[in-house]
Amino acid sequence: MNAASIRGAGLCFGITPVTPRVGVGAMMVDDVPSPCVKVCEFDPVIGLCRGCYRDLDEIALWSQLATVQKRRILDRLDARRLRLQATDPG
Repeated sequence: MNAASIRGAGLCFGITPVTPRVGVGAMMVDDVPSPCVKVCEFDPVIGLCRGCYRDLDEIALWSQLATVQKRRILDRLDARRLRLQATDPG
């Protein structure tokens, strides 16, 4: 599922992509790595991936977001993880 299909499905809730990278010729450099840990388990009840704690918008639009937007998302992930671990019965 790509960002366009997510928006078409009505799942995009206010993240506006901005040019995210600094270009050097044809090569693009992005200084904020994805928080993906390759444990892609989306929980529809909580609306987050249980691996990286991002929502669908954040996952789908990651490559299009500006560095400042990515950093804001990263700043929220620890709080989400702690909140979910505190309520997880397992």
